[in-house]
Amino acid sequence: HKQDRQLVDFVNQRANMTDSTPVTLDAKRVELSREDQQKFAAIRNKQVQDIRIRIALLQLFNQRLEKCFSFIDLAADSDEYADDSIGEGESKSDSSKRRAGWSIGSKLRAIGHCVF
Repeated sequence: HKQDRQLVDFVNQRANMTDSTPVTLDAKRVELSREDQQKFAAIRNKQVQDIRIRIALLQLFNQRLEKCFSFIDLAADSDEYADDSIGEGESKSDSSKRRAGWSIGSKLRAIGHCVF
């Protein structure tokens, strides 16, 4: 997680310095300067080719994810089916907490470190 988080921070920083977005940044041209290596310690010992491939994968993931955002309940607190899934001895609140861990919104928050 730490490597992806730092890589996303690096890409965001690099995109801000250039005329691009994190998704349109040219991964083939990415290089880590000495300053970058000091600032982003979790990725400094990685081969530049591995960093470029990981950036390209994160870009592809973010492109696909962007198309889905309007369909996803990121709040993960909908009670639409709460009454149907309440177990014996379980309150509506307990049921909502249990379901929240399985929601798409919850899963996306768990991988938030990969989102630009």
